[in-house]
Amino acid sequence: MRTKTVLLVDDDPDFVDSTSIYLREDYHVTRAYSAAEAISAVRTDRPDIVLLDVMLPDASGIFVLNKIKAADPSLPVIIMTGHSTEDVAIRALRERADDYIRKGASIERIAGRIEKLLSRELAEEPSRAEALMNSTANTHVRSAARFMANRYRDNIRLSAVAMTVGLSPKYLSRLFSAETGTGPLHFLNELRIEHAMRLLRTTKHSVNQIAGEVGFHYPAHFRRTFRKIAGCTPSEYRASARSAAREG
Repeated sequence: MRTKTVLLVDDDPDFVDSTSIYLREDYHVTRAYSAAEAISAVRTDRPDIVLLDVMLPDASGIFVLNKIKAADPSLPVIIMTGHSTEDVAIRALRERADDYIRKGASIERIAGRIEKLLSRELAEEPSRAEALMNSTANTHVRSAARFMANRYRDNIRLSAVAMTVGLSPKYLSRLFSAETGTGPLHFLNELRIEHAMRLLRTTKHSVNQIAGEVGFHYPAHFRRTFRKIAGCTPSEYRASARSAAREG
């Protein structure tokens, strides 16, 4: 399998060096220290993912993000921000960043975000969120779906989703329901259960562990939601999936 390429864009040489050394264990890493270099590298190096600082010497990271998405909307971009507020992160998500992370986060956490996005790109089938993001649905609806797909593990409130896409919670709910036939928070739970099903099929993690991994703080709530959406308990689903795999 071809080694994936990470384009690391930051004007801090020490950060670039230390991050590159860590990531080189799993990826081919290319570097850019300015907006101009980053835009050029996207064309010449054809990276599989971009880790992009929001503050660059010659232009903002948001400017670079827009250039990248105009050239290749499917190229995953993680924005790094050192700002103490979430204003920049929210703007980045509105401009189609796939994720954001605070500058100063551990290298293990950064690597985890990269792995998560690349794993999503390698999925055998597009998730419901990916299908919606690639559809002709309203731009606000697609942006909300992208935000929830990237943050489904977090304790997401409707107000946070609405703020990210620049709408009121009430209007977003009405618009989302009209486009998809379901409300945004029900859509979020469907995403979580979709990921839980994959973990039940492919890991030996306990049901309680999986509940936490997909964003449920209480296992009982996870079991109730799973039964409502999947029509069976998590344990029943796992047993059925294992039985089907043996017969196949």
